[in-house]
Amino acid sequence: MNVFLYRLIYGGASKLRDYELCCIECLKNKLPSAVHSILEVQVKDIDSIHRYSNDKIVLFRFLRKNLETTLPLFPNNSPEIYVARLTLRSVPNTTCNVVFHEGKILSLEFSHPPRSALKQPFICHKVEILEDLLHAPLVEHTSSSMSDDTGMLKRIRTYFDISNVLPPPEENKIEKFLVLVSTALPEDYVNLLHETNGFSVKDWCFYGINARSVVLPDTNYWVVAEDTKNALALCFREGETSSIVIIYDQINEDFQETGQYFVEAFIQAVAKSTTASDS
Repeated sequence: MNVFLYRLIYGGASKLRDYELCCIECLKNKLPSAVHSILEVQVKDIDSIHRYSNDKIVLFRFLRKNLETTLPLFPNNSPEIYVARLTLRSVPNTTCNVVFHEGKILSLEFSHPPRSALKQPFICHKVEILEDLLHAPLVEHTSSSMSDDTGMLKRIRTYFDISNVLPPPEENKIEKFLVLVSTALPEDYVNLLHETNGFSVKDWCFYGINARSVVLPDTNYWVVAEDTKNALALCFREGETSSIVIIYDQINEDFQETGQYFVEAFIQAVAKSTTASDS
């Protein structure tokens, strides 16, 4: 589609704001100089910029057909990975997650509305690299069962059959994920991450460290398990000082706190979904 026609129909801006460019520049400065040009070309070739949720999410689109073959890509071609977390000087404290998709920059996700939070001179206090853009990821192999279930997985298997079980993430990846979500998490949830990086129970999927963010005008949430059939999810609210598990009704956009323990909330959510499906 013609870029001008696309913007006319779907909206979108053509230029990045100064603070958005500064965030990308901070990330670039943490990458090896040999690959700076890849990010520079990608930013230059962005065709349309969309901002949502009080500008907290900034989505980039590459629309021109020729970019499918000419746009330089990073070797890590994983879908939707959180590559870096930036801590910015502002009141309230504001962070920015930089997301890539299949080797190219996809979005910026701010913890607070950036235009009001970043009125003072822009300073990036810290850049934490969460994923390596320069190396393709190793393929994880699933198994239908795990004979060495311990702790949390064993408790879930007491109630339901588990399938598509992934091995646990590497310890350093768990640590980076905990930095990324930036909220208090239940101990049983963290223990579960040390047992597996994902599994399925009926229509529910546990995402391990591949949780996805939901950026809303008032706050951000991290979806860590989801029933895609019934549009329900278990999530955590970013910035909490005590662990709270929340069930998210994605159809009615309703958030309800369910308690402090993740595994118990997961078992109850699966049982409730199963009962509803059977009725």
